[in-house]
Amino acid sequence: MKVVITVNICANDNLANSSQGILRQIVYDKDSIESSVSNKNIIVLKSPPKYIIIELTGRNPGSYQDLQPNHVPIYPVKRPCVCTIWKCDGTKIQRRFQCFQLPITPAFTFTDYKCQGRTLQKAIVDLASSNTSNGLYVMLS
Repeated sequence: MKVVITVNICANDNLANSSQGILRQIVYDKDSIESSVSNKNIIVLKSPPKYIIIELTGRNPGSYQDLQPNHVPIYPVKRPCVCTIWKCDGTKIQRRFQCFQLPITPAFTFTDYKCQGRTLQKAIVDLASSNTSNGLYVMLS
């Protein structure tokens, strides 16, 4: 599956926000498998994987021991988050928490600004969804 890295991990290895790659392996603890799921084709984890291995496309990272060229490990990261809820009376409730997740997202679609500066061999562009002429320019440039 094609993926995009969503945070700057290591600029020296080209592991930066918007770097693309192909998910090659998911490494997880055997203890983290949810035993109540009986389908052999689906694995449900109780916690995030230990790490994943992606093959970077169009980038040359440093070499990692025991990994093929252009293959890099990506570990889950902990990030602070804020959830804001506005009540009917105009007051707000804020809750702070931390997310512990892999810093990737599927690379099947991009917003107009995320595709800016990319060289794409083929693209399907939804011009009707653009609210501004700036968005149209970005998608077509």
